[in-house]
Amino acid sequence: MNKPSPRLWNVLSPCRNSGNVLAALALIANGAFASDLTVLTAQYYEDPSLYQGYLDEYRAPPRFVFFSNETEALEIIRSGIKADVVQLCMNSVAMWQNEGLLAPWDRSQLPQVALPSGMAWSAEVLAEYADYYVPFEYGTTRLIYNSLQVPLNDVETLDVFTNPEYRGKLALPASIDDLAAAAFLAQGITDWSSLTEEKLEAAIDWLELVHPNIRYYWDDEEQLWEDLAEGEVLIAWAWNSIYHEMRTYNRNIALAPASSGASTWHCGYVRVKGEDDHLTEAHKFVSASLSDSAGQKIMSWGSGFANRDVQNRYAREFDHDKAGLAVPDGPVLRQTPMPAGFRQRFAQAAREIMTGS
Repeated sequence: MNKPSPRLWNVLSPCRNSGNVLAALALIANGAFASDLTVLTAQYYEDPSLYQGYLDEYRAPPRFVFFSNETEALEIIRSGIKADVVQLCMNSVAMWQNEGLLAPWDRSQLPQVALPSGMAWSAEVLAEYADYYVPFEYGTTRLIYNSLQVPLNDVETLDVFTNPEYRGKLALPASIDDLAAAAFLAQGITDWSSLTEEKLEAAIDWLELVHPNIRYYWDDEEQLWEDLAEGEVLIAWAWNSIYHEMRTYNRNIALAPASSGASTWHCGYVRVKGEDDHLTEAHKFVSASLSDSAGQKIMSWGSGFANRDVQNRYAREFDHDKAGLAVPDGPVLRQTPMPAGFRQRFAQAAREIMTGS
């Protein structure tokens, strides 16, 4: 595989799990990176292709601090570790902004790029957070299945997760937002910006219903890839990048029909409030992340790239539709910011269900 994850936030990083903050401190104390700019991100995003212009200008990479999920990213910041730039997905951007943690970008120092068409972007949400958030990559979460062992009509809806015939052969994501997307789509809900108590309870009830059938809640893309390849998992709610990799290696994994639903997401860069010592470097880094070399790398991983001109330039090398990035003609839930109170309650309930507590 080229890379375990475009959006995993649960990767084998120096800051994984309970030792994340101590590991981050150790990295900084040991001077593991040469530049003064500090970037908080997931591992594998330190690939030089993703910031080549910055590297050319400063002759050194930024200091990278890795987190294993976005909750840990918040813990790292709260622990006092300084970071200039953080990579977050949209729901976390809203949460961080609500907590007063973000500082605005100077858009005059960033390239003016158009977003690719064909993606379910929310113009209203992007406009609301335009000063604080620079989109970088995007993708879809879809139902994928073993086309040799699972009949097509079994995966026409997310009801397949309630089918006891597949007990122990099903996988759902540990990511709260992707898990929530499946739970709400299973109820026919395609917009979680205006949730009600009834809708929230229905989604939680669905998780409780399907839980006995779930082999595991995946947080390791490589492990899921292997289990799908070996037939240990037959059906999964997973990122399009996994489908992209399976297709690349000629595995018999297919996208379920559009009627099963899809969720769209995007991630990007934010600037931390109070960290103003490296403003120029921060803007240079993010500018480099929207360049051709960054786009080629991101697209090779199966993600979409948030620069339309670059993505179009390499369209022959990267088939948007075959990578599973095309928004299907069916139920689609955009991962726009969920109302904070509902997200917290869903997350708490989901964790209790997943852990059996």
